[in-house]
Amino acid sequence: MYNDPGNDINGGWSFWTWKKVPGKNPALEAITPTSNWVTVMNWLGAPDKKNIPSSSQSLSALAEFVQAVRFENNHIDSQMLAALQQK
Repeated sequence: MYNDPGNDINGGWSFWTWKKVPGKNPALEAITPTSNWVTVMNWLGAPDKKNIPSSSQSLSALAEFVQAVRFENNHIDSQMLAALQQK
């Protein structure tokens, strides 16, 4: 069971999305964010008027992320896969 502390994974009771940028919780299919994407997302999480990402950086971040979410650009978290396959 994937909420068993013995398997060193905390996937929760329901594994909602199978593809995401890993953060606090693991992802089965992990998206690797680009530096522009991280910059924009960090600013959105704590906006300030001094470090506003430019329009071109924001557009680049979006274009890069669209490429990053493509299946062939992701990687499977084998630990999470094993946890989900347990009976």
